[in-house]
Amino acid sequence: MYATLTGQQLEKVQALEKELGLYVLATPKYKPLKPEQVQDLNEMEKKLGAVLIAYES
Repeated sequence: MYATLTGQQLEKVQALEKELGLYVLATPKYKPLKPEQVQDLNEMEKKLGAVLIAYES
């Protein structure tokens, strides 16, 4: 589930993306993770060559 943004909020995010030269993912709430869970995600990111993000649905 992604965060619901107003048109103005979306424009601000898009401007920030352009300024930073990267994509921004807006979610309503990130899932708090235990250190070992973070380590598992980091290892999987290295294997996949991708960024993984955990959030509550």
